[in-house]
Amino acid sequence: MLLEIVGLELVASFLIAFALLSLFLLTSHDRKIGDRQLLIIIITSLIFIWIGLKMISAVQTKLIGRIGGIITLLCGGFLAMKYPTMKIQYYGPNRGLSHTGILIGLILIILGIYWTFF
Repeated sequence: MLLEIVGLELVASFLIAFALLSLFLLTSHDRKIGDRQLLIIIITSLIFIWIGLKMISAVQTKLIGRIGGIITLLCGGFLAMKYPTMKIQYYGPNRGLSHTGILIGLILIILGIYWTFF
């Protein structure tokens, strides 16, 4: 039962974080994207966010305490905000896994907010 609930929350927060990251990467790079591709990316991101929010709201349990939510939120904040700048500072301009760190950080932030406040 716990594994099913945590798995559902994890999938939901992955969908939301992936949609937010795709919207961020869409605006951060100097690529020439046509209107049709831009519309497809935005609609897909909005659908992922909507599905993720519906999945999170379907789970009505408080099996994981607020302390675990706060720890998850802090770890996600570190990965999303501090980790990419550490990679540039210590390893040069090679970004490496910084986008992956941001994605995992967003997932953990969404899970941490949900587990802390809901």
